[in-house]
Amino acid sequence: MGKKALLELIEKIKRMLKVSTKPSMDDFIQSLKITFLGITVVGIITYLVQFLALLLQLKPR
Repeated sequence: MGKKALLELIEKIKRMLKVSTKPSMDDFIQSLKITFLGITVVGIITYLVQFLALLLQLKPR
């Protein structure tokens, strides 16, 4: 990455920070709910996969 490209990147970051705004409390709560829902879904899927693997290991041969 050259010096010119680095300076352009810094300018783009500065521009983005100038136009960005703090989210409202409602937006923040909604994002938090969606994040926790995603974490919960991934956790449930992981639990089910591990439980299925355990059942397959206990299967009589």
